[in-house]
Amino acid sequence: MPDGSVRRVPPAAGQTIEWYDLTLPRAGAIVGRIVDEQGEPVSGISVFAVKAGDPATRFSGANQPSDEFGRYRLYRLAPGEYEIVARPFERGETVQGVTLGFMETYFPGTPSREEARRVRVRNGQETTAADLPLVVGRMLRVRGTVMAAEGGSAPMHAMVSLAKQGGSVGTSLDAQGRFSFQPQPPGRYQLIARLPSENREATYEYTSVPLVLTDADADGVVLTMKPTVTVSGRVIFDGAPAAIRADTLRVRAEMRDRNLYSQLMISPAVVGEDLTFTLHHLAGDLLLRPSGTPLGAWSLKAVLLGSEDITDVPHEFRQEDSGRVQVVLTSRWSALSGSVTAENGEPASDGTVLLFTEDKTAWFAESSRMRAARVGRDGRYLLPGLRPGRYYVVALPPSVTWDFQQIDLAVLERFAAGAIAVTLGEDERRPVDVRVTAAVPR
Repeated sequence: MPDGSVRRVPPAAGQTIEWYDLTLPRAGAIVGRIVDEQGEPVSGISVFAVKAGDPATRFSGANQPSDEFGRYRLYRLAPGEYEIVARPFERGETVQGVTLGFMETYFPGTPSREEARRVRVRNGQETTAADLPLVVGRMLRVRGTVMAAEGGSAPMHAMVSLAKQGGSVGTSLDAQGRFSFQPQPPGRYQLIARLPSENREATYEYTSVPLVLTDADADGVVLTMKPTVTVSGRVIFDGAPAAIRADTLRVRAEMRDRNLYSQLMISPAVVGEDLTFTLHHLAGDLLLRPSGTPLGAWSLKAVLLGSEDITDVPHEFRQEDSGRVQVVLTSRWSALSGSVTAENGEPASDGTVLLFTEDKTAWFAESSRMRAARVGRDGRYLLPGLRPGRYYVVALPPSVTWDFQQIDLAVLERFAAGAIAVTLGEDERRPVDVRVTAAVPR
């Protein structure tokens, strides 16, 4: 409504309501300049707006690279607070073996998001930010060799990439299996090598190792690939035996975090009528998850390797694990439900209720103990299919977008401080009313 109030309209059967206008808030914009350490304008720099509380890789509005005068304009921004981040793509200049270049920089001129200053955007207004001076730092090279599983250098069609949160870069191998990446900024990376099939739809050999770049080049890195493996298992229904139709239930192999590009592309396994499944070309630390239409009243209880519970423990499968894997489904799952109250004391009609475990080791995208639900128009939420355990529950305002693709552990820490603590038993239905958090934690 134009005055910002909410008016509920219950239409009768067959009734057409024509006398209400839906007024959309006008978008705002942020304008400013990108400069170097001497205050000179820098062109061609990509500049993004990140809404407060969103992951650093979730950008808002529209943008263009800085122009010849260093100017940028971020527009189509909803009202709210934003962090501005500049991401240079130029790899800098090398002088006497040292490469210096512009680093990823947050407004007002810091490489740390924790030290970023927020800029407020208002309805239909253009906000002018002060100049954003880019941080200069040493860019680092990564060089090494990829070895095949059976010994000797990897063939030239093997692939090697350097991945970090939000993306990856790749390079080619020479005839001796050697690789060299263009200079990269300091940070935490994953160095990945894989030998693909001819059609590139499967991976025959693979390795992935963490790499931290600080203040020195990484030279002489040796990556030794291992063959991928095939693992068979069985789905167990804890309760009445379930009859399923072929092709309706699957088991997926997933990385712990979806924001790291594994490049494996593992196809889900179809569960047969005898409840067995087979996953091909597995490599790296993986989690197994069920999916498909037969789940319905069933939910994940556990993933077992022999007697070991590996539900939320990423596991590097070996050939000898085949036949020892069980995906256990149960109809005795728990659930949370309740009402959500907005900051003004009225029932909420939008937003997200987030549930996450007290166990910080399970704060990752594919965790079985993290769930989110939208708040309905009636101001209520429902979180079914939960495993027993100790949890936090928090209601996020509509302005905060929760994304399992990009989980910020520091934000979860701050959410936990003001959340409701809940302990769920098996097959327990618990009512828990929550109030929308007053502010985005920082």
